[in-house]
Amino acid sequence: MEKLNIKKNFRILCLLLKIETKNWFQGPMNLILGFGIALYIMVCWLVFKEGDPFLLVSGISVGIIRNGMFIYTRHHNEYRDSGMVNRLNQTSIPNYIRMLASLLFNLITTLGVSIIMFLVGITFFPDQRVLAAKANWAVVFTALTLVWLTSFVMGVFIFTFFKNSVISQMISILIYSTSTYFLGLGFPIDVILNPDYEWFGYILYAWPHRYAINLAQAGFANDTASGSILIIKDLVVNQERTISVNFGFDGKIWLAYLGAFLTIVFYGSLSIIKISNEIRFHRKNQYGLLVITEESSKYVHQIKNAKSINELTNLYKARDEELRKMALKTNQMTRQIRDEIRLLEARKKPKHKE
Repeated sequence: MEKLNIKKNFRILCLLLKIETKNWFQGPMNLILGFGIALYIMVCWLVFKEGDPFLLVSGISVGIIRNGMFIYTRHHNEYRDSGMVNRLNQTSIPNYIRMLASLLFNLITTLGVSIIMFLVGITFFPDQRVLAAKANWAVVFTALTLVWLTSFVMGVFIFTFFKNSVISQMISILIYSTSTYFLGLGFPIDVILNPDYEWFGYILYAWPHRYAINLAQAGFANDTASGSILIIKDLVVNQERTISVNFGFDGKIWLAYLGAFLTIVFYGSLSIIKISNEIRFHRKNQYGLLVITEESSKYVHQIKNAKSINELTNLYKARDEELRKMALKTNQMTRQIRDEIRLLEARKKPKHKE
């Protein structure tokens, strides 16, 4: 029996992944927005600053944010607006299967975007191949993983807490665009983290992706200890120049790891608490129909046993006052009950044999 359940859940997981993939490829904007914009900006910068040690990994990081957070939010908002989320809620598919399918699909597509951007960078820009050979790949891989985890968690957080599709999209666009311009791609990181504007570097600590992206940048430049003081070739003036970037770690790379980890835990915990409360409320209100039915039966019984007009009037007033006090809770419960009735009816329908 247990093996059958595992097999059934695996089939459901594959089906959900197939649906996600079909929907992703049907919308050309998913491909364009998924990595096209970040790839275009990265290539434009590398044409003029081929030897810059931060641009390639910054472009990959922004591509991860775009696909891992923005496309995730956009994709699931479309599901919610089309009623797909409600239809899935009316099935018996376990919640963890649905979350696992979403996470795996997000990981696979984000990994694909990252590989394409990396191959473009090292194929067409020889200086990036030299930098890649000297990079600290242990730091780069862990940092990019943290960038993806931060992006996915932020996507779940935005989708969970902001039910209005327009507002949630605006928030995800704001986070994505500010990360693009202020964390190393739209403007080079040595321009952003300039000693003359140290106050702006402090403000950027509030950005969720700051810590993980700085880790990836320092790892690709293979300078995770000193604060990234590097000599690179500037193709515009065809001469070497020294750039200085102070990420603010003071040679303590664990501070960046800690910052990225705490960011993921903070937004992830809030999302889990919110989702758990919604699931608990959803299950609890299966009893809501029984409670309202019993209350209504009690009221009908009192009406039948009333012996005078005054008694009926008093019953009506008492009931009306009670409903007024519980108006908000009653409306909310009623909506939940309607959803539960649909769910129960869907489960009671006979299943067609395949």
